[in-house]
Amino acid sequence: MAQARKLSAEQQKEFFEILGDPHELTADTIVKLFAYSKKRKGIRFYPTDIITIQPEQSKFVKPNTVTTCGIYIVNKYLFEDVEIFGYINKTIDGGTNKKIDAQLSKAMMSGELSGEQYGN
Repeated sequence: MAQARKLSAEQQKEFFEILGDPHELTADTIVKLFAYSKKRKGIRFYPTDIITIQPEQSKFVKPNTVTTCGIYIVNKYLFEDVEIFGYINKTIDGGTNKKIDAQLSKAMMSGELSGEQYGN
């Protein structure tokens, strides 16, 4: 597993340019970000790479929030549109996943979340 590394401002800019709109995330984008490339002689980014994000990049964070590339993508792709979690700035492991499932179920039963949102 790769050692966590803090990305420079230039590297972060490249990460966000390649990522584009996380709501339109494709397998090709993931490959460009995280796959090994002979041309680059390595991997461009790791999910554990540390980045600093701003409210412009996620409506649920304070200025200069430190997170990782992987956590950022998960939040933008899965959680931000649901709007019941805020920004989950930790690894999604078994315990965290159970808490997320419980909150999703509760939100759906209370009407805060539609069946379509839950399915997505």
